[in-house]
Parts: sequence; structure tokens; C-alpha cells
Amino acid sequence: MKKFFFLISACLFLCNCAVYSKRVIRHGSSGEVTGAAIYRCLYPSYKGGRAAGTTREGIDSFKAEGRNGIAIRTVQYPVLSALTLGIMPVYDIMARLFTNPAASQDCVYESEDSTFFAPVLTSINKTKATSGTEIIIKGQNLDKKPQVFFNDIKAEITETNPDSLSVIVPVAKVNTADAYIKTAHGKTVSRQFTIVPARSPMLSITGLDFTGEDGGKTMLADSRGYVTFRIANEKGAGNAFRIILKTAMTNKKTAAVKDLNFPETFIIGDIPAGTEKKVTIPFTSGLSLNTGHADMLLSFTEANSFDPEPVNISFNTVALEKPDLRMAELSIDDTLYPDVRRLSVGNGNNIVDPGETIEVNVELFNAGTGITKDTVISFETDSKEIDFKSDVSFRAGNIPSGGKKKVTTAFSISKRYKGSETLPVKMRVTDARGIFNKEIPLNIKINRSYPKIEGVNVQSTYVQPQKPAFESGNDLQNIPAAKNKKPYAVAVVIGVRQYSNPDVPMVNYALNDAQTVKDYLEKAMGYDPQNIIYMPNPTHGDITRVFGKEGDPRGQLSSYLTKNKSEIFVYYSGHGAPDVNTRKAYLVPADASPAFISMNGYSLDTLYQNLALLPAKKVTVVTDACFSGAFNSGNLLKNASPLAIAPKTGGYEKLNIFSSSKGTEISSWYTDKKHGLFTYFFLKGLQGEADADGNKTITAEELEEYLEENVPALATRLYNRAQNPVFSGRKNDKIAEYAK
Repeated sequence: MKKFFFLISACLFLCNCAVYSKRVIRHGSSGEVTGAAIYRCLYPSYKGGRAAGTTREGIDSFKAEGRNGIAIRTVQYPVLSALTLGIMPVYDIMARLFTNPAASQDCVYESEDSTFFAPVLTSINKTKATSGTEIIIKGQNLDKKPQVFFNDIKAEITETNPDSLSVIVPVAKVNTADAYIKTAHGKTVSRQFTIVPARSPMLSITGLDFTGEDGGKTMLADSRGYVTFRIANEKGAGNAFRIILKTAMTNKKTAAVKDLNFPETFIIGDIPAGTEKKVTIPFTSGLSLNTGHADMLLSFTEANSFDPEPVNISFNTVALEKPDLRMAELSIDDTLYPDVRRLSVGNGNNIVDPGETIEVNVELFNAGTGITKDTVISFETDSKEIDFKSDVSFRAGNIPSGGKKKVTTAFSISKRYKGSETLPVKMRVTDARGIFNKEIPLNIKINRSYPKIEGVNVQSTYVQPQKPAFESGNDLQNIPAAKNKKPYAVAVVIGVRQYSNPDVPMVNYALNDAQTVKDYLEKAMGYDPQNIIYMPNPTHGDITRVFGKEGDPRGQLSSYLTKNKSEIFVYYSGHGAPDVNTRKAYLVPADASPAFISMNGYSLDTLYQNLALLPAKKVTVVTDACFSGAFNSGNLLKNASPLAIAPKTGGYEKLNIFSSSKGTEISSWYTDKKHGLFTYFFLKGLQGEADADGNKTITAEELEEYLEENVPALATRLYNRAQNPVFSGRKNDKIAEYAK
């Protein structure tokens, strides 16, 4: 019997050896390869649990680590089919006796996960390096046709090993790149790597400036402002990466900056060599901003520590000027009109009676020093016996200091009215900022007689800055009355007496000139005072705000116009100056420096060109200034002789331009009259002296001839020098018409 069993075992052993072939173990989710799994690999017909002999090879609980593929070589033992009968000892003995090394084979271990043999990036020997530097990247499964990328830029591989690669850092236009490896089996997770440019950048900050919402250089309460500058990287230097700006107030404990808001961190970004960026930092201020100044430090960081030098900027802050709207005039109408558009219904005796519908006209006056903002005026009552017959809410916009606004409403009073003598009707005035809202009772009384217009004496607290230091000559005070009112006419009157630059001398009579011209516009030429933009000692930003920028006339003046109905009158008294390089003429604002006039002056060419672009019927421009660099008592430009400047005045179809002098001539003062010599005779002409034919109409030609007759003669007598006024324009245009 023993011989029989031995024979069968030997046959089975030989059969098993004959059918050995390469098998595959597939790795499941447990990540563990057991001896039984290997045994099943070698013996596909095996259905049992533990395989005999496997523990002796130490693979019974073999665990697959990481993502390595494993080829397991094991010495195989022939297995008797008797194994299924439980005759383990016999099998074990025979296995020991008949070990067949020749039958050894590979069982290849695979994963059901397709990325099992994908490459793995474990480390890079440097986190940053310049382009062209060799670095070592370590990992696993790196020998299957590897490629290394920094973002999408392929790098050169100088040496390849299964667990490491030698790589040359490529040239890149970015600072931070994602480095990763690709092989035939997949792609690694990326690692961040910093590529340092071979050449350092050369950064500079220029043009640092502050501009307020009004175009000036001051931050006003409840407004916006901007700090601007340019940051440039020199051509030929290296690229600069991820520049970050940090802002900080160095006087942050000062009350002036308590309500000033701005970003503390500002990302500028990359600046390639040979390029620059304009940076704008927005500011906002609240209602509680105080008057003072703000000192700000701007500091910078660059990704590779090539930081630009920090810079400082200071600018003034101004507290909120408060408006104060008051009722200045009240008129009531109780007349019955045929015109159905008039809503009043009554006996017309100007007495407020029950049973009537009255129109109420109210004029509000801003007696404060500040402008209102998005003002809304509404009428209200809590009486059921009063019924409004028209609009009760009106948008009044922004009312400047000293400005007025008229509104009209209508309401009926019940015949059975039994309320108080004073009608419970009031105005509610709201300001967009909320803190200036107020209620104003109309104080209209029953059975009281009202004139058509009732005046209310309001004492204004508004202080006009830089009031004229001298009173006008008495002989200009007799101003003739205009023939007609000009409701669509708009004027800009500028007088610059005082300059912030101590090197720029005062123009003694500029504000006298400007104020008297304003009086003549209102009385002799029929201009509505609310349509006159009066500008004493304006800054460059003020003038730009009114007239606009070069090629863009959309300033404050343009918003006052009614298309093809308005006419414009512009007057300027102050210094003029030339640009010594371009020989162009500029107005000199109160904050300008004549040595840099092209940067902070207002170009006369821009003024004329923008005025010509506006939709006005005609434009009259009067300038009492010389543009040669000379003035009444010296030279405006230090260590420089006056230039022969002839500002262009022709070529503008609807412009009439009166200039006080020409070439290198000086525009003189008339000290006895406390005016500019030219302005004095211009006003005397408007007073009637220029009316050569006595028809109460003064044309541009009459005014030109009057000025040519009087100004040169008196300039020669007073100063022994020439001053010849210049006119360009349409000579038949009427400048002023007077009542007969």
C-alpha cells in the first residue's frame, strides 16, 4: 500500500512540474499578499486556506508596501492530491525529499489600481535655484522614460536612475513653478519650486502723487482720493516677480487720519525687465475726518528679495464743511388763472383763506460753508384738511455754499378747516449723508395777507476765502442795467492773487478785477448769479475740474450748459507763464510752480480747444495776464529773460478772445484804480464808454477799438512801456446790451 501511495505522489509531482507556468497575483484593497495567494498563483486548482510549506519561505503574511511592483521567486513543492484528504505529514515529508529547484518560477505581483507603477516624487534637494542650475529629484519608479516639467516647460535630464534624476532648471518667465515628473505609467504630484532669475531686477518708483476727488491735492471729508505712482524695471535687468505693496500711516495716532480708509496690502504683481506699471491706491474718507495732514509710508517686497526702496507721501486733510439750508424767500399765490397749468384757485387777494388752493414758492439758501449732497426737499402735513395738488418731493442735487434752490408746490385748504392759525405744513430737507437732515416749518397763517414775495433776512456764515484786499475804484460802481436777462448764459470768473509758492509774487488786484467783472456780468450783461462759477485763488485741480482735461471738456462748466442755447464768458486775472522748451502759454494756478509750468499749469491751448468743443452759441474769453514770464514788477522765471510768446488765439470759429498784451509785453496795473490796467478799461468800455454809436449795444469791434485807444496810451504814460491789447474773433458779436 505504501508503495502505491508513493507512486501516485511521484506522478502527481511530475504532473505539477510539467504544468508550472507564470501566474499573476492581483492585489486587492487590503494591500496584503498572503502565502495562500502566492500558492494559488502557483497552483490555480488549490481551493484551501493555508498552503503547506509557504511559512517556511516567510511569505505567509507578506505585505505590499507603497506602490512598488513585486516579483516573488519561490521554490515550489509538489503537492499531492492527497492533500485534500488531510494527509499533511506525508506531503510534508515528500515535499522535503523531492524539492525541485528547477521548477522555481516568478509570480508577478500586480495591482488592480492602474497607477500602481506610476512614478512618485519624494523630494527635491533644493527649493529654489537660478536657471541653469543642476538639481536632484528623488522618487520611485523613475526609470520608465521620465520627463521633468516646470509648469509646462520641459527640463533637461542629465542622469536617470530608478530612484533619482539629475535635472537642469530651465529658464522661465515665472517665479514660482509646479515641478512634476511624467513616465509611461503616469504623472507625479507636483512640488512648488522657485526659479530665481539669473539677473536681478532694477526697480524704481517715480511720479508719486496724491489727487483728491475734486482734482486738487487735498483729501476732503466724505470723499475719495488716490495715491498714484509708477514702478519701473530697467531694460536689461532681470524680471521682478510678485511685488507686494504695504501701506501704513506713520502718524496714525493723529486725529486727522482717524477716518481715512485705504488698503493695507496691495498686490502689484510681476514686472518684466524694460516695462513699468502705473499703480493707483484708492482712499476714502468718512464724515469725521479732521483737518490736518496724513503721512504715509509705502514699502515693497519682491519674491526674490529684490525689494524697491520704500517711499513716503504726505497730503493735507480737510474736515467736513457743514451746509446749512434755510428758507430765504416765501411767496404765495391764490389767483385763479385761465392757464390750467397754474394750480392756484382763489380770489387773488393774497390772503390765505379756507376753501382756496394756493401755490407756495419757496427759495432755500445754503448759509453754511459746505455743499449739500443729493438733497431732497419734500412738503408734508399731518392735517386731513390740507390736500396737496402737485408734486411734494423735489430733487435739489448738490447746493453749494451761498447757493439757492427754488421749489413750488400747491395745496388746498378745506372750507371747514378748524385747525390752528398756523397751517401745519413743513418742508423736510434730507441730505444723502443723513447728519444734515432738518425740518423747516413754512409758518403760513390763515387770514394773513402775504405779498407776492416775502423776503427772509438770512445771515450767512459762509466766509469767502481770500476776499479782495482793495475796494474797486468808485468810477466803476455805476453799472448799467442789462436789456434782457440771460437765463442760459454761463460764466467762469477766475482771480489768482495769492500763490502758495513763495517765489511767485502776488497779483495785487486780481481779486478786485474778478469780483468787479462778476458784478458786471450779473447787472450789465444779465447773467444769473447761480450760473457764474466764481473761483478765487483756484488750484490746478480746481481749474481742471471746471474746464476738463486736454481733449476732454467734460468738466463742471459743461454740466451748466443748455445745448445751443447757452453762451459762455470766461475771465482770468493772474499770472501767465511760458514753457521755455515748447514756448507754449499757461495759466498759473495758485499751487503752480512757474519753473515746472508744463506739469502744474493749465495750458491756454487746452482752454481754447475745450471751450471750442462745448455746445455753446458763442464764447467770450478775457485774459488779463502776460505770458512772457515778465510781470508788473519783475520776472516770474528766476534767472531768465522774458520770452516772446504769442499765444494762438485765431482759428476758433465761435471764440471771441480779448488778451491784455502781446509778445514780451507786460500787463500793467492801474494802481490808482486798484485794478489791472486792461481790466479797468475793459469794464469802462462795458460801462458805456465803448458805445461809439450810442445805441446801447456794445459790439466786440467797439470794445476792441476802445481798448486799443486807451490801454497803450496810459501804459506809456505810467510806465514808459508798451502794452497793446489783442482781439481775435467775430467783430459784430454783441458783448452787452443795455436798457434804453
